[in-house]
Amino acid sequence: MRNNGNTLLKIKNDSNSLVASNLAPMVPSETTELANAEPNSSAQSNSRLWNVAGSQPLRRSLEEEGPEGVGEPTHFKSFSDGTLIETVRDQQKRDVFRLLVYKNEKLSIVNGFEHDGDIFVPREINRNLAQYLRLGTGVSPCGQPRELFSELVATIREYVDLPDHDLQVISAFLLCSWFPDRLQIAPYLWLVGPLSSGKTTILKLLQALCRRAFLVGDLTPASLYQLPNLLNPTLLIDENDLGDSSMSAAIRHLLRIGNTPGMPVIRNGRTFDTYCVKVLASREPPSDAALGSRSIII
Repeated sequence: MRNNGNTLLKIKNDSNSLVASNLAPMVPSETTELANAEPNSSAQSNSRLWNVAGSQPLRRSLEEEGPEGVGEPTHFKSFSDGTLIETVRDQQKRDVFRLLVYKNEKLSIVNGFEHDGDIFVPREINRNLAQYLRLGTGVSPCGQPRELFSELVATIREYVDLPDHDLQVISAFLLCSWFPDRLQIAPYLWLVGPLSSGKTTILKLLQALCRRAFLVGDLTPASLYQLPNLLNPTLLIDENDLGDSSMSAAIRHLLRIGNTPGMPVIRNGRTFDTYCVKVLASREPPSDAALGSRSIII
């Protein structure tokens, strides 16, 4: 997150991060608010949803303010006055989501946030998906962008043996994953190598460091258009070796349009936004020329 256009604030990922020991510890802000809340249940989906938005304390306090209900669910939003909100995990309870708010150069972590009369709450996420979605728990100062970039290169170098140029490309791509809303096009990072060449190790590193990382090992076309719409993730796809099947053709088609915002697909009368930052790993480079033109291949 950007602070006053100069200083970057590093969002700390889950404490069990693969490289957590190499990252600066989070320093809680004095303005941080940690109210008690529990996960809510959804009768409509028949599954437990991990989200603080439906908990009774928040619902009561927001309904007292007006007839709008609990507010607009969101993963992230920026406002014209420079205010930013981002969904994070509770520092003590991993199954509880809150909103991290950056406003007037101050940070707070709250259940819900009101801005110009509109109320925002964390978006509900299905329990099966939530346990694999990597979210931050807070922020800490991380110095200037050049310092952060150097730290990322050094951290990745500890785990994989790659040329400096490739380490720099991966680090730059990693930083871009934190600002997908600012990109007109998000090229894919495509990791190519034989078995046991370190592709999965890089994916796990990126899972620990990218924004809202979600690592999958077997992808279907339905997952490829549903996950970006549900989670707004950095989608990490392992063993993405596409063949000549109809399923592979459908995945290639979705990948061709999934790197550009504002190009939804329609399925059964519903629209799905397939845009998100993506990293793919395979044993062979993409044979599709259109996909190759959209990819940074390492």
